[in-house]
Amino acid sequence: MNGIEPPVLRGLNLPKKNPINIKAESFNSSDMFSVSRTLNENSKTLGKIYNLPILENVFNNTSVAEFNPASASTTNALNKIEGTKWSGKLDSNGGRDVAIILPKNYDPSKPTEVVYHFHGHNGTVSSVLIGGNGLKDKIDSISKEKNIVVVIPQGPSKKNDHDWMKGSKGEDMDKFEKDTLNIIKTQIRPDIKIGSITIEGHSAGGLPIMNAAVEGKIHANKITLMDSSYGDWATQAYANIIKNSPNTKFNIVYIPNSQTQSDAIQLKGKPNVTMITSKVSHGEVPKTFFGI
Repeated sequence: MNGIEPPVLRGLNLPKKNPINIKAESFNSSDMFSVSRTLNENSKTLGKIYNLPILENVFNNTSVAEFNPASASTTNALNKIEGTKWSGKLDSNGGRDVAIILPKNYDPSKPTEVVYHFHGHNGTVSSVLIGGNGLKDKIDSISKEKNIVVVIPQGPSKKNDHDWMKGSKGEDMDKFEKDTLNIIKTQIRPDIKIGSITIEGHSAGGLPIMNAAVEGKIHANKITLMDSSYGDWATQAYANIIKNSPNTKFNIVYIPNSQTQSDAIQLKGKPNVTMITSKVSHGEVPKTFFGI
């Protein structure tokens, strides 16, 4: 494997498949429930495939993670994104939607950064991608500079967002990472070279990072907290992650004189921490600092 081996990949025994030369198309989870619909919707692509293992990849690997089809809003948003895509509901994310995107500019000769993006209060996969401050254009521009795969999980309702990625609530960041990495390797791009993992959270998206850190179930080369250092979320995440993974890098983005400043500045000068003051509004932070 080229690049830095993320801890979560060690011993994971990801399935090894022969590379498949296929034009980037969307194989969403719903397609796996209807062979005929898959053949109809992807007839041009499948017509070019003479290597039958593609069917094994799409239909026989659902045991990697239990899931149901994603919501219509997630599927519709993904239809506006170019590249290879997957969507479905994963138990490790509380049975809620998850979208995975390999942008069209992917270069198979280079290592790839997997970027997990956790949204804030009342966000959805759809709003993250194509809302007023959506990441659609940002993902496209960054993918021209480096290889990325973007994973966007749907969070719980606002009243339950403190439970996101809490093991006591049946959610599990460690399993979520493994589930999504397996999907990437078996259903997105079998020959992908994963070089690093970044986990970023905007606003209340800092909660699942803190929750997983406290439980010791988060694995990343880099953590970016995007104006999400409320309470002690940033300091708790940092202390617990550095304790187990001392080489993890942290980007702490905060807006001066806001609710996120107090906890953020507690990390100033700490090892592996880069402090970033934002000059844009809270809502514009994701599209400004995504993928840094």
